[in-house]
Amino acid sequence: MKSFKLLNTIGIAAMTLLMIASCESGNKEFGYDGETAVYFANAGYVRTVELGEDQEADLTDDNNHIINIKACCAGGYGNNNNVTVDYISDASLCDGYKINGAAIQVMPSNYYQIENPNQFVIAKGQQLGGVRVKLTDAFFNDDKSYEQGYVIPVKLTKAQGVDKVLESKNTTFCLVKFVNPWTATYLRKGKDVSNGKESHRAYPYIEKAEVIKVVTKGLYKAQMTVDVKDASGKSHPVNVLMTFNGDDCTISSGSEGVQVSGNGKFVKNDQLLGEFKRNTLYLNYNIKSDALGMVETTDTMVVRNRGIGFKTFTPEK
Repeated sequence: MKSFKLLNTIGIAAMTLLMIASCESGNKEFGYDGETAVYFANAGYVRTVELGEDQEADLTDDNNHIINIKACCAGGYGNNNNVTVDYISDASLCDGYKINGAAIQVMPSNYYQIENPNQFVIAKGQQLGGVRVKLTDAFFNDDKSYEQGYVIPVKLTKAQGVDKVLESKNTTFCLVKFVNPWTATYLRKGKDVSNGKESHRAYPYIEKAEVIKVVTKGLYKAQMTVDVKDASGKSHPVNVLMTFNGDDCTISSGSEGVQVSGNGKFVKNDQLLGEFKRNTLYLNYNIKSDALGMVETTDTMVVRNRGIGFKTFTPEK
């Protein structure tokens, strides 16, 4: 059971750990001769705003719609000063750059506000500090914000309290996306009645249950894909769409040619898994199509982990 805790810890802590590791390894670029510098650990990275709860991470900033675009301070023999860093954030920094062959989509200016414009401080004794950004409702109401995300570019221009800004790593492109509170990897069990024939998805331990992902389809919409068998035993993928109002949801179809209807509830701190009580989805819905006939499904889905990883990329010129 400890493996579930470890899995969550790796996913949530990865961003901070990798940044710190990158700061430490960055010393190699300017030696150990006492010289100090500030720089960005990555030329580009994905910052996913994780709404809701995660038992392995403090999501206070995320739920307040705040992100921090952090720079590193390294070199010498530790940060013995408050380091003041000047920076610019302008859409023109992205001119001519691409991500995976596509033009960079810069975040619209009305989607965010910078709380410490032009300058930030890396506190004495700390390795990280940066630009504090507040995302607006407009960002979360745009489907592209969860599908592809938008970039906020930042360039470091000057620093006081260190020897220099490392020119080769003075710019980062922060690609900001979000996931809603129901997005997670779940363990699924339950019952199906397919054209009158009943079958159970039961397991001696919840850890052995079917693994299924629920993904964001809007600020209040989430979707999972279930495999449903027809009379011959052939599996058909069906997209089950959940629209939430608080902790209650209505269920509809996300697949053409398939009717899905039902309802469900999201219960916090409910089913025990490992050392913690986990959030759980209880769903009741019907699936109907020419190929499948009528299938009545009851699901109990326990959150295994949120699974929000840390990804980096190199902008292409």
